[in-house]
Amino acid sequence: MRKAYLDADQCDLVFHSTTGAKLLTRPEKAYFSDTPTFAVYAQAFGFPSLVLWVKTQLLELDLFTEVKVDADNDTLSGAARLFAHNYGWVKLTEFLLFMARFKLGYYGKFYGYFDPIAIGEAFLSFLKQRSIEIDRLECERKTKQR
Repeated sequence: MRKAYLDADQCDLVFHSTTGAKLLTRPEKAYFSDTPTFAVYAQAFGFPSLVLWVKTQLLELDLFTEVKVDADNDTLSGAARLFAHNYGWVKLTEFLLFMARFKLGYYGKFYGYFDPIAIGEAFLSFLKQRSIEIDRLECERKTKQR
């Protein structure tokens, strides 16, 4: 990972919210591309850098939704740490795809305030959808190979 990206800032330039928008039409890129997982990112650049990356994505979501009560720094940091700790196997591209879909309303919306529990529930829905999509895409690949 360090060979591909010299530092976390360089990696962050590649994996940002506009990447998620591009993945909407090509989710297989999120699932099957050779991109780092949360665990690999943390190993390469440190756990605090991963937390900051996740927090940045959550902050962009907070700003995008234009809720009446924005998330405070402690809420964003706490939610980011939980995602970083619990989902080490998730690729950065998968998380960006989730964020893009959330912004499009795939998983509901916020009502007046930033809700980290709603994001957690939405992410669980995304993970179920992810499994179904990966199975479907793998079946399509096998069918094409025959």
